Amino acid sequence: MRSCGRNIGGVYTFASLPIARTVRLPLGHDDPRPPVALLNSRQESCLETTAPPGPPDCDGTLGKWRSRRVVNTQRSASREPKSIDGSESCAGGSNLVYGRSGQPVNLKQHLEEIAEPVQLDNFWSQTDEFMVRPPTPPFVPAKTGLDVATQVELCELFDFEIEVKPVLEVLTGKTMEQALVEVAEEEELQELRKQQFVQLEIHNAHLAEIERLEERNRRYREEQTRRKAQATLAASMRRLAADKVAARNFTKAYLEPLLPNVFEQLTERGYFYDSVESEIEQNFLKPILDSLFERNRLERSARLLVDGVIHEAVSQRHTEYRELGRHLMTEALVNLCFPKLAYSVVSWIIEEMVTLAVNNLQLAANARREILQSTALEIYNEVIDEAIEDLVSSSSLS
Repeated sequence: MRSCGRNIGGVYTFASLPIARTVRLPLGHDDPRPPVALLNSRQESCLETTAPPGPPDCDGTLGKWRSRRVVNTQRSASREPKSIDGSESCAGGSNLVYGRSGQPVNLKQHLEEIAEPVQLDNFWSQTDEFMVRPPTPPFVPAKTGLDVATQVELCELFDFEIEVKPVLEVLTGKTMEQALVEVAEEEELQELRKQQFVQLEIHNAHLAEIERLEERNRRYREEQTRRKAQATLAASMRRLAADKVAARNFTKAYLEPLLPNVFEQLTERGYFYDSVESEIEQNFLKPILDSLFERNRLERSARLLVDGVIHEAVSQRHTEYRELGRHLMTEALVNLCFPKLAYSVVSWIIEEMVTLAVNNLQLAANARREILQSTALEIYNEVIDEAIEDLVSSSSLS
């Protein structure tokens, strides 16, 4: 392999460039072999081999890279900005530098006139001129190994008719056979799915019919059970009603002769009394008698006091005050007659009030008697019902 200079313009750096070897002709042939088609002429695509290229020109390649670098430098220099009007900069005497332009500004509206002269001094400044930045060189990774080359000869290639065609025929045949098998399998699977769908529909119809029949049988059983329960409940209620009627009749027949004796005993013991008479005695006559006794006591006390006063006055002054005694006797007689008149008037008022109270009490007694009769009748019915229930429960337990 020939040595060549280092290629610094590419992506990689090679210690040596690859060199194509010349074709070694077999003995007895001075001319190179013509191009040979590897595949059969009947096939559409053909692979042709040509003569290998000559050795590369290293010097020409380096010259191309140098000329390309010069062209790139000239293009970057032509893209530098130029002055717009060609006037000098406000800061100095040079033109525009790297895109910095000077533009005159009207400052008259910001200036003020000063009467006193001011010392002026002119000066200027200029920024440093920077050099044009060179283009960044391409990144070249480090070398990872040695460069090698290989060459395949025509004699080393395979024969298509002998080595490749049988293999292709076998592969094609197997592929087509497998495809036919898969197509047949898919058709068979499709037929199986159809048969399965039909059988599934039939099975679902059978299941729906079985479910309908089971639901009907269940409804029949529930209706039969409900009818039996209703019949049993009706029979039990009829028996219970008959037992209650029998117990009620038996209780009435048993208690009918006992009720008069019970009422007579209660009346004798004082449980049944005249409510009007009792209320008159307790609430009306007793306060009236107490008030009369109190009035009678006061009257007697007054009479005794009057008699004592009269007797003492008569005994002491019988002679001297006869006329006065007569007058006093007259007053005493008046005092004696006044309580009797008051007593008679009070007695008449009391009699009238008693008559009115008796009438009101009779009305209240009649209403109370009716209430007591209804209450006693309700208690009697409750006692009869409790006795009937006790008899029924005892009979059911027995």
